[in-house]
Parts: sequence; structure tokens; C-alpha cells
Amino acid sequence: MSKYDVIWNSPSENSRGSMPLGNGDIGINVWAERSGDIYFYIGKTDAWNGKGSLLKVGKVKIHLTPNPFTDGAIFEQRLDLKNGEIEIKSGNQNNPIKIAVWVDAKHPVIHFDATGESEFEIQTIVEIWRTNVRELNGNERHTAYGVIKSPNPVLVYPDSILSTGNDEIMWVHRNRSSIWEETLDRQGLGFWKERASDPLINNTFGGLIRGNELISLNSKTLNSAQPQKEHHISVYALTDQVESIDDWKDKITALADSLEQINSASARKAHRKFWNDFWQRSWIYASGTPDARTVTQAYVLQRFISACAGRGNFPQKFNGSLFNVDSLLADYPYDADFRRWGGPYWLQNTRLIYWPMLMNGDYDMMQPFFKMYKDALPYAEAATQHFYGHGGAFFPETMYFWGSYNLDNFGWNTPIDPYQHTENQYIRYYFQGALEVAAMMLDYYRHILDEAFAKETLLPFAHKVIQFYAEHYPRDENRKIYIYPSQALETYWDAVNPMPPVAGLHWNVAGILELPEKFFTEEQLDFFKRIANELPAIRRGAKDGKEVFLPAEKISGEPRNHENPEFYAVFPYRLFGVGKPELERMQNNFDMARVKLAQGWSHYDVVAAFLGRTEQAKELLVNRATPLDSICRFPAFWGPNWDWTPDQDHGSNILICLQAMLMQTNGDSILLFPAWPKEWDVDFKIHASQQTTILGVLKQGKVEKLKIVPKGRKRDLIMCNIK
Repeated sequence: MSKYDVIWNSPSENSRGSMPLGNGDIGINVWAERSGDIYFYIGKTDAWNGKGSLLKVGKVKIHLTPNPFTDGAIFEQRLDLKNGEIEIKSGNQNNPIKIAVWVDAKHPVIHFDATGESEFEIQTIVEIWRTNVRELNGNERHTAYGVIKSPNPVLVYPDSILSTGNDEIMWVHRNRSSIWEETLDRQGLGFWKERASDPLINNTFGGLIRGNELISLNSKTLNSAQPQKEHHISVYALTDQVESIDDWKDKITALADSLEQINSASARKAHRKFWNDFWQRSWIYASGTPDARTVTQAYVLQRFISACAGRGNFPQKFNGSLFNVDSLLADYPYDADFRRWGGPYWLQNTRLIYWPMLMNGDYDMMQPFFKMYKDALPYAEAATQHFYGHGGAFFPETMYFWGSYNLDNFGWNTPIDPYQHTENQYIRYYFQGALEVAAMMLDYYRHILDEAFAKETLLPFAHKVIQFYAEHYPRDENRKIYIYPSQALETYWDAVNPMPPVAGLHWNVAGILELPEKFFTEEQLDFFKRIANELPAIRRGAKDGKEVFLPAEKISGEPRNHENPEFYAVFPYRLFGVGKPELERMQNNFDMARVKLAQGWSHYDVVAAFLGRTEQAKELLVNRATPLDSICRFPAFWGPNWDWTPDQDHGSNILICLQAMLMQTNGDSILLFPAWPKEWDVDFKIHASQQTTILGVLKQGKVEKLKIVPKGRKRDLIMCNIK
């Protein structure tokens, strides 16, 4: 693992030269500057402001005296992946200061430890940039996506420094207003206010800094009482919806008091055990060529970034996760709170973060994603009844975490009585995302075989989502569902029976009917059996004399985005691919694809892997995984592409593609090396359905090691392209 550590031998200039670290809920960007300062931004998965934007919790500066980072001093900053820590060593060659930063994997606290052979001083400062009420204007309003077009000023509110009377720093941000009620009212869903509570109002988040032998210089600054050889600083973070700031103050004080009772050596041991166990869950180490190593490091670093933000109260944000920092882009010269596309979740983007967690065995990290959709299901049912007057549940392609449209997409003046459609045409009839959530839940069940999950989460969710299609659309002359008006992703705005929802319906219904009958209620089982006979056909045709699949039964209008809807039958709905019927037909689609991009959320490389196109998959993946000469120093801070840096879609597609090159499944069958380059070696441990783990080594085209647990699954193994 250590060979993939990121090591820098000089300080950075600014936050664009930061390294990521996190515990799944709290994420920090750490960097050192030549001035003798170490900085870190703090992000948290639930630090929502009243506009539904995810803000930073704060920024901490630690100054060392004497300065160990001066010209001529040694310097090394290392991201220690194995232990989930950042180490900095700098100063005199024979007497350097050693610094360790780690975000406790088990508790909401950031630790900063500094030691040296000679005594030195530290100063700790919280830097507040939200100091006044101010209005967002121009491009900066994009960070408040959902209220960009609001007729009212879009305001940012300040943080507060709290006095405690102790040698500590406490700061807080509290939402004094919320968009929740207006968002509901303007969509005619004001009645929902009687059934749920506002999740944004009074949301309060901030931090508390304490340290050994530190004294207050002022409300924002702690100084070491005297020079010494060891310094320790703890930064606690808390988010809570509380009645008053005093309530929050009491809670974070009690939290810190409690965590201070834990033995520091034991806490660090438990922290390191978490990360060591994490890396033992799974791995893919490709080698044999420089390109293979480039891809492996990208894979490892992206998985680490996802783990740093993957166990919080909300899903990860595709547009920066917890690690967005100050922007130097000419059109977006804004602070670290800024992210393009703001706080809502785009399913088409967010999904990519979660698909690779299945093969990685990172099942715990999938829970926030499933929870968001499960929690929003009652709202989705109510919205479906309100807008369309029938049962089932639809989820907007772009939604706030509680399930509603944002008003920039819905329209600030969209008629609601009667309601016809949203103002935004990119997502007007784009409902199929929830089918993909159901498909991911189905695969998750296949992996872990958790009966309770199937009964309590998968089936209720899938039932309501597919019921929407059953009741929303008419039937054609053959008594099949006629999906229209509809669209094929964001690309074709006027489409009949588009491939994504049609493929999603076929994939889900067939998979669900394979579940044990004891999992179903009588109503659910009758429904899925009936709907299986009413699904529209997947459309086939010809192009340039070759047989192909069509993106829809009928399309009107020009393409509006860079997507190939027909490939949704390859991924995520794996109806066609290696070892499956009509592979050549879908490969024809691949060869003649309108869009051949493999960057950001566009995933031509992933499709290449699922279709067994080894050379194309390799070339596209290497290109995606090769760090660009960008303004970000950390090699896996991708983007911004069409979204924001670090672009989680770009990195997540690296994981999905490499996994699909190594292993694919077809029912019970496990296909190994379906698109693996012959010149690449690999050492791997990966997960498959039925609680299966596969561990192996391939070297120079020969399998040197292969272990499958449980052993009985060996009968399902198929070797592809390997003798």
C-alpha cells in the first residue's frame, strides 16, 4: 500500500496544494506553506445552510515558531494511506519537527500532533471568512443552485465566535432562514409541512479547538503557554438542529469532554485498525507497465477519497465531495464554500460514486445513499399523488435530499393548478433515476443476502417506483406500457419508450422476480408478476447496414447533451455484454457511438470494458487516470470537467472501468478477465454476489493464485482470454 502514498518534497502555495483526509463524515484539506503555517479546511456531510448548500465548517491555521519550512530545510509531506494519516517532517536534517494529522475514524475529532528534539511554539487560529451578511451575485449564485433565479436576494450569513471563558476556540454557523417552506409552497406541496419538519432551519454546525498547554490570546487564537517538545491540538466538529446556540454549545462541550476521556494511544490504535481493515476488504493492484501503475494509483486514491467522505449522514456530493477549496478559475474566483451545481443531488452523477462499492465490499459506505432515497419515499409518493393523481413514487433527476425539485428546475412561476411539467427541459420527463437506485439495491441484496434489507428497503422502494410507470403511462395496442411523454436522459427531450427506463424496467422486474417468494407481500408479488407482461420492448434497428440497438422507439429533435442512452442496457442495466446474447449488435453501437467521451460523468471507457473491448477500455482508462497538469497538486483531485473539483464522477468511473475489465457477472456466472490487457499483471481481492470473495494473482498471462470463498462458487467461475 505504501508505494501509492502521495509524497511532496516542498510546501504548497495555497489550498489548491492540499491533501485530503477524513473519517467518513468529516473531511479536511491539509497543506503547509513556506511561512511556517499549516492549514486545513474542515468539511462535514451535514453542514447544510438554509439554501440547501453544503458549506465548509471552518478553516484552521497552525503556525510553528521557529519556522521549520524555510529555504534549505528538509521537507516531506506524506499521505499515509495505510493508516489514514498525513505526516509532515521538516526542519533541520538531524532535528526535524514531525507532525501527524488524522481524523479519528471512530469519533468526530481532528488530531494534530507535533514533536521535535528541540522546544518550539505553536499558535492556532480559526480563520473566519463568513464575517458579514452579503449577497451572492453573478456566477457565485451558482453555489446556491435552486435559488439562482429567486426574486429575492440570495444572502450568505456570518459565523459566530462564541466565548466560553476557557482556553479554547469555539465557532458556529446557524441557519436563521430556510428555503424548505417556499420550495414546497411554490410546488403546491404546502400540505407536506404538516407531515414533516424543516430539515434546514436551525441547522447548526461548527467546531471547538482545544490543546495541551495552550492559552487564549483572543477569541480566535490560542498560543502555546511556553516552548516545548510536544504539542497536541484537537478540533471537534458537531452538526445538530437545536433550539438555540446555547444548546449547541452545551452539546459540543459535552462531546469534547467525553472524547478527552479516551486514551489517545488507544484511539489512534483503533483509528489505524479501521484503515488497515478497510484496505484488507478488497484491492486491485495492476502492474507490469507504467500505465498499469498509473491506473492503480488513481484507483487507490479515488477509493480513499470516497472512504474519507462515505460514512456520514448524507450521500457524497459529486461536485467536490468534502474537498472543494478556494477556486482560481477565471469565471469562478470564489471561496471554499463554492461549488458549481450547488447542493442538490443529480442521480446521474451521484450513482457513479456508489456502484464500485459493491465489488470493493464497501457496503457500509452505501448506506447514506440508500437512506436518502428510503427516507424520501413518503414525500415522493405524496408528490406523485399531488402532481399526477395516481399511486407510486417518482423522484426528480435533480433533487434536494428530502426529495423535492429545486425551484430553478421546477420553475419559479410554473403553474401548479393544473400542473403539467417543469420549466427545465433537461429533466422535465427524466424519471428513470429511481429505477437505477432500485437496481443498485437489488445488486446490494445479491451481495450480502440480507433478507431484512430486501423486505424493508428494496421491495417497498422498487414496488412504488415501478408502480409509477404502471399507473403513469397508457398502454399501446399490444397492452404494453407506452412511455410517453418521456425523454432519453438529458439528451433527447422528446422520446417514445427510451432505452434507459425500458432497460431499467426489464432489469429490475426480472431480478426482483428471482427473489424468494417469502420476501413479498401478496400485493407486491401479484404486481411484479403482472407488470412483467406489460413492459415495452427494447428497440432494435439498423445503422449503416449493421444491426444496432436504438436509443428509443421514436425520437424527435436534436441531441441536447453528450450521452448515449442505448448504453444504459450495458451499464447500469447489464442486459447486454460479455457472455450475453447480442453482444455483436451492442458492439456495433459502441463502434458507431455518437459520443465517445471518457471524462467526468461520461463513461465510454466503462462501456468498452463491459463489452469486452479491451484495447479501447485500456486506452481510455489510462487517459482518464493520468493526472493532468492542473492547478490542483493532489493527483486525484480531478476536474472540474462539467462539475467541480474534485470531480467524483471522473474518479469513480476509474473504479467502475477497472473492475469491469477484471470481473463481470452473468447470473450466477463469474467472468474473470473479460477485458484485461494481456501485458498487465494484477493482484486482486474483490467481491461478487452470494457473499463471494475472489482473491487472485495473474502474472504474464498465467493465473498464479486463485482462491474463492465459499469454495462452492468455483463452479460458477469462467476464465476469459486466459489459458
